[in-house]
Amino acid sequence: MLGYLPQEFGLYGNLSGSEYLDYVALMKGITNSRKRKEEVASLLEQVNMTDQAKKRMGSYSGGMKQRIGIAHAMLGSPKLIMVDEPTAGLDLEERIRFRKWLNQMVKDRIVILSTHIAADIGCSCDRLAMMKEGRVVYQGTQAQLLERVKGRVWTGMVEETRFDIIKLHLKVLSSRKTAYGRETHVLSSDGAKPFEGAEPAASGLEDAYMDVMKPEVPLP
Repeated sequence: MLGYLPQEFGLYGNLSGSEYLDYVALMKGITNSRKRKEEVASLLEQVNMTDQAKKRMGSYSGGMKQRIGIAHAMLGSPKLIMVDEPTAGLDLEERIRFRKWLNQMVKDRIVILSTHIAADIGCSCDRLAMMKEGRVVYQGTQAQLLERVKGRVWTGMVEETRFDIIKLHLKVLSSRKTAYGRETHVLSSDGAKPFEGAEPAASGLEDAYMDVMKPEVPLP
């Protein structure tokens, strides 16, 4: 059995959370009413929705609807769950809560997570694949991905006129204009100090993502 949590999904606003999950369980072939009731109750508890289970879903917040969606995906104890952009539109508290549930889900099943949010990957996924224009451009572990940019990320303050030159020769990961110049975060191709005043910086998944997805540096 496959579990699926899409980025956007419709819920029956006139049904309560428990009624909806009971209906989904029936559609998934759980015909024994006692077993359905027990499984629904267990999942509602896991997603912290027991107290809201009798309320109509039309009154649910975005985070509450997402929790019902998680319970929906887990009905029937599927061994494979596909999750598409699960934290899009959620506030920080709901994102953190989802990541905790995701860590629980992956203990005894395979979860395929599609997301553009590096923080979701960092705390949940042991193996990654990146796609660009329909083609897999990276496949491996987090550690292997981070190794690509180890010692190559630098940060420093540069004058605005120098920044225009730096953009031509280095991959700029981020920059922020300040009263003292432009705070610039760059990726050096060979790890050498990229400009005067630059200091080594900690590298992360977002830096590695940029290295894989945008390997080219504009030519002068």
